[in-house]
Amino acid sequence: MAITTTKDLVCTFVLDDGTNSSITIPDYNPEVADATIKTQLDAAVAANVLGSGGHAFTGLSAVKKVDTTTTEVTIE
Repeated sequence: MAITTTKDLVCTFVLDDGTNSSITIPDYNPEVADATIKTQLDAAVAANVLGSGGHAFTGLSAVKKVDTTTTEVTIE
């Protein structure tokens, strides 16, 4: 029986048209402080280096740390 654990950082941004868009960062480092994550994501928004569908990110809406454990079931 195989067990796998994944850690994803799901970042949701507000676009310039008022909608939201999310980016998932797989295998994030859990030792990075929440304040550092926010500072870096805010800097990316301010630098206008991210966007989606031709729209610029204008702000950060939410950030979630998603830890998933998957256990494979053996069937014979």
